[in-house]
Amino acid sequence: MLNSSQRVALQYFDDLQARIPRAEVHAIELIVTERAAKLLPGSVGVCCGSYRRGKQTSGDVDILITHPSDEHQIQHALLNDLLPELVLSLKASGFISHELTVPGRQQAVSARSRSEQSLGRGNHTPADGSAAAAGAAALQRSWGSHDHHAGSELGPRLFMGLCRLPDAHPSFSGLQRRLDIKVSCEWVHPHTRAGVVSACSASW
Repeated sequence: MLNSSQRVALQYFDDLQARIPRAEVHAIELIVTERAAKLLPGSVGVCCGSYRRGKQTSGDVDILITHPSDEHQIQHALLNDLLPELVLSLKASGFISHELTVPGRQQAVSARSRSEQSLGRGNHTPADGSAAAAGAAALQRSWGSHDHHAGSELGPRLFMGLCRLPDAHPSFSGLQRRLDIKVSCEWVHPHTRAGVVSACSASW
């Protein structure tokens, strides 16, 4: 039986296999980071992964959000409030269409269950053609890239889901795109590219 994430992956299998042009990744980054800055003034977001490395296409969009202030109140808002509020706001606007994880809902996930929910990293449809396997393959990096956190809790600091640019946007493709958003209290200036990798995590 398919879980909810696999059903979403199967529904948008072709979309999730398509590479994302750099201009579209940048447009998604701007929407997310500008909304985050409105919700928590002073917060800074940067797109990581293949986009940060200068690639012309990406498999998904990985965004890190942090804040330069070390004030307790701001750090608490960053780590506990920002992401749930950001996701709700982006859902209300229609930008985020599906949630694969829900910020604020603690989810203890074992390595085995992650493997079973599995999201293979290949860009092919599994040979057996089963719906479950196809759904898993389509999700590519969803849980797989976070296996080193096995057994930890996914709370208000990490979001995984699907998004789509507004119809009128110049970079609109009509496709659903994988979006991962992570918040971190470790401030690294976005232009310090090596530091961004460290702040984001080795997988990004």
